Amino acid sequence: MVFKSNTAYIDTDVFLLGRNTVDTTTGSGISGNLVAKITASDGVYGDQFGLSVAIGSDVIVVGAPQDDDNGSDSGSAYIFNTSGTQLAKIKPSDGAALDYFGGKVAVGSGRIVVAAYGDDDNGSFSGSAYIFNTSGTQLAKIKPSSNTLGVDGGTGDAFGSSIAVGCGRVVIGAHQDGNSDQGSVYIFDINGNQINKISHLLTSIGSGGNFGYSVDVGCGRIVVGAPYYDSVSTDNFGYVGIFDLNGNLIATLTSPDSGDNFYYGISVSVGSGRIVVGETLESFYSSRGRIHIYDLNGNFINTVSNQSNMLFDGSKFGFSTAVSSGYIAVGAPYYSYNFTESGYVGIFNQDALLDTTITAIEIANESYINFGYSVAINKDRLVVGTPAGYKSGVQAGAAYIYTLPSQPHFLDILDEY
Repeated sequence: MVFKSNTAYIDTDVFLLGRNTVDTTTGSGISGNLVAKITASDGVYGDQFGLSVAIGSDVIVVGAPQDDDNGSDSGSAYIFNTSGTQLAKIKPSDGAALDYFGGKVAVGSGRIVVAAYGDDDNGSFSGSAYIFNTSGTQLAKIKPSSNTLGVDGGTGDAFGSSIAVGCGRVVIGAHQDGNSDQGSVYIFDINGNQINKISHLLTSIGSGGNFGYSVDVGCGRIVVGAPYYDSVSTDNFGYVGIFDLNGNLIATLTSPDSGDNFYYGISVSVGSGRIVVGETLESFYSSRGRIHIYDLNGNFINTVSNQSNMLFDGSKFGFSTAVSSGYIAVGAPYYSYNFTESGYVGIFNQDALLDTTITAIEIANESYINFGYSVAINKDRLVVGTPAGYKSGVQAGAAYIYTLPSQPHFLDILDEY
């Protein structure tokens, strides 16, 4: 397997990617050096190890939601140190078939949180999540009905379809909660006590805004995406809500353009004083995608578009995002050049301003591995998930750890508490 790390110069919000046979223009240089490729010690075909990745509290967590230890697609998650050594495999105490435990993972504030959005305690696919310490000891199981705010949660809610932990909060999306899948988000403390429930902000004209499809927490903010929101004139337009740590609304964001199938909010991330929103543009620029960058109050800073003629339709740049340590990582897992849907990840500084260098990380010689399906940054480490990546010739899934030049941001340090 070949690791490709190239740099390219950004010019008027359009950047040129390094590819297998293309020269690049270099600027100040953000390097992405490979530390390790990691796979599950017991991984087998179809586990989807790497569908979700997280890094924080000095550990890396990788989900494998189609692991079969507790029944078909019951799921599991793995803990690694930041050098790539596997420390533990974790499973829920009551895991069962079709739970998809590990479909989403998060780590921060000294806690690991793993979702099982297929859990059926409150009905089929009602969903749940589990809190562990960083050694893998289970501390709590949380679900909407186990709170002091009244009975909640039901069939098809998919509680745990998105999760985040930081700033002393656990944030969990249930993007199919409510009438026509309008969606909700729940806020807990790090011990699993519910603080609030946030309902959708805008009522989708069609079926399902899916508020809570994406969530993140950091820098004193909770950010929530609703990418399937239909406005009066557009389908799947999307919107994003910014909240304080108790769920009070600060701002509502929408795309600067208007059109169908933008999926604004397909990914959201917050860190280093910035909010990043992914938008895959599936009927606009042929799914090439883009990201939007804002400050913590929702004031616009920049847009980076995947529209260079060196790129390809269907890349879905912005499908995954992460921001921390002054860097933004953006996944384009469906990018194809010599190999179909091999994927790539772009790395920017936190504002992606002009005269900024990007590093393009690309795994060569493998098709349909979706490198960049998930991304995470903490301190001087970038983790990239590849759920169809190879282990010993079998597509069990993989993840890759890279180093970035260390530039700690004080807001990111505070997020750990």
